Amino acid sequence: MTNPQKILFCGPPDDQTSELREQFSNEDYVVVTPENLAEGIAEFDQGNISALVVPATTETLPLALIQSGSLLEFLPHAVVVLDADLRIIWSNHQLGELCGHEESLIGHSFYDAFGAPEILGPDFSPFHSAF
Repeated sequence: MTNPQKILFCGPPDDQTSELREQFSNEDYVVVTPENLAEGIAEFDQGNISALVVPATTETLPLALIQSGSLLEFLPHAVVVLDADLRIIWSNHQLGELCGHEESLIGHSFYDAFGAPEILGPDFSPFHSAF
């Protein structure tokens, strides 16, 4: 039996988020809810994290980004939040390092951040294929 992957769930302990936690829990995934930033970072350090879920509505999105941003900034991987037009609305500093940019990438097109990379393979946009 393999160890289940972890889903790090950062959200308030209310009825709505409890339902979401239950939906994500199954035999392949275990939902972990850190009580604070230090505990969340410790979970990432242990590894085996498949996803970070930060439930938010249009009204609470800015606050959710601020709260989760503290955790995401410490990750050794590039993390980016895109809008529907694939424009960067938030990223950690590792994205800039990956793309070779020292300035903020907020507002840039995701593809332009990488220097308008050449499309390889049959898909015009991997984002559209994923959906």
